[in-house]
Amino acid sequence: MVSHSQVTDQVYEEVLNEHIQLWQEGKIDLSLTRLSNIVEDLVRHEVPHIFLFPSPDSVVQQFEQIISELALIKLAESQITIGHITIGNPNTGLDEKRDFLLCAEFQ
Repeated sequence: MVSHSQVTDQVYEEVLNEHIQLWQEGKIDLSLTRLSNIVEDLVRHEVPHIFLFPSPDSVVQQFEQIISELALIKLAESQITIGHITIGNPNTGLDEKRDFLLCAEFQ
């Protein structure tokens, strides 16, 4: 059975090899990565790179955005819908009407 760490190590190795291969083939001038695990190897292979990482403010901003989006979804899922339907009797004209009030709450 393959362990999670073996799979993770394999993914890092494949990503690293892709960076190195693209650099060696002259297809890129600079690599951008979020994987801190491959930075030392990029340095060792002299691949110009930038290690991207979110600032604490960016992380907070992302969480605030997610919370807002979840609140909007919750609000949309719990809206109340109201309708008013008037039906006239075709035999007697519109003089005799039946009114219905429809109310549905979605949760």
